Amino acid sequence: MSRIAIVAPAPIKGSGGVARIYVFAMALNTAGYKCDVYVFDSNGRSSFDLKVDAAGFYDVDGVDVFTGISLRENYELLIATRWDTAKIVRDLPSSKKAYLIQDFEACFNPVGDGTILAENSYLYGLQAITYGRWLAFKLYSEFGNAPYYCNFATNLTIFRVKQQMRDRIGKPPAVCFIYQHDKPRRCPHLGIEALGIVKHLRPDVELYFVGSNESPKLWYDYTNVGLLSTEELNDLYNRCHVGFCLSSSNPSCNPFDMMAAGLPAVDLYRENNLFDIPSGGVLLAHQTPESLAEAILYLISNPEILLKMSDFGAEFMKVRSATGEIQEFLGAIEGILTEKPSIFDASAIVQQRFTGQAVIAAVNMSPSVVQHVRSQRSKFIALENQSVDTDLNDETFKSHSFVTAINQISAYPVLINTSLASRIKRLIKRMVSIVR
Repeated sequence: MSRIAIVAPAPIKGSGGVARIYVFAMALNTAGYKCDVYVFDSNGRSSFDLKVDAAGFYDVDGVDVFTGISLRENYELLIATRWDTAKIVRDLPSSKKAYLIQDFEACFNPVGDGTILAENSYLYGLQAITYGRWLAFKLYSEFGNAPYYCNFATNLTIFRVKQQMRDRIGKPPAVCFIYQHDKPRRCPHLGIEALGIVKHLRPDVELYFVGSNESPKLWYDYTNVGLLSTEELNDLYNRCHVGFCLSSSNPSCNPFDMMAAGLPAVDLYRENNLFDIPSGGVLLAHQTPESLAEAILYLISNPEILLKMSDFGAEFMKVRSATGEIQEFLGAIEGILTEKPSIFDASAIVQQRFTGQAVIAAVNMSPSVVQHVRSQRSKFIALENQSVDTDLNDETFKSHSFVTAINQISAYPVLINTSLASRIKRLIKRMVSIVR
């Protein structure tokens, strides 16, 4: 029986990334290994408290959790789980060492020491296991790693279709926004701006913010449902027509959960989202509020597209279960312990990249924006001496032939009593209430 130690952060309620670490630890024990977790940032919590939290937050049982990084026995494999644990694992005694990487944490810090130290963690010679293909390719192409990787998945017993999209379409349009004010990589301000445009052009759209108990004071109406259980989150997804989640680093798991619930999603058309997100279930829009709003407005104005994307997403996720994700992780662990070389096929990953068009609002369409979109698409496959081509007639960069509402309010259906004057009155009323 191989003994494995994971150096991890303390359990955090609501953290999907930390939850995955402890779930993987339990899976290792279930698979016949002996896996212990060492918490380097216990902040005064005892081993008993940490174990109770892991059980309460993540339903994890049977995993021994210790405070500090003083190993209590010899381990065949040590696993780092965050950039600041990689150096710890590098310097601890063990014949084999791995690094579970769930995001490109170097971009979490302002450019400087934090960025470089996080990047250095990918250069310690630890065998990388990434969550997703984008991270795997980035570590391969920029840091010389040959990672194992797990595909994005979801708990299909929780995230599932409970109300078909055809039954939702007859109800008032609803958008749920993953709002996490404490996570800059989820772009909370950009999302707020985009939804302000949506609400201005379609006052009938119901907006739900989820992911934070903090309710920002805004100039438009919305409902903050706060932090929900996964079951409650699935219920919300099944009430909505569009899911809105912004990922500026490794993709969020939320679009995959949304697809499993039959909910089409909107995210950013950026390099980080082009290697894991499927074209049929998610629209990716250029990183301006106008283009993001354009994508949302397009979906809620086209029921046939909603139906098609809903069906695609639910079908796509049928083979992306959390059980399969665990099996991929266990396969990587077995490969490391048996010293089986990791064969990384970069060309296969590139071939699976997102092939859909970027949504670009007409007001944003310019040679600069087109080149910016092109740079995201060709980040890892750019040819040397490639000329800069800003041809706006390039079919790839037409915005899906979407009707653009940004500079032409009448382009989308306007409900009775939603004239510009009435909208301005509501805006003034809203601002007055905020000031008070």
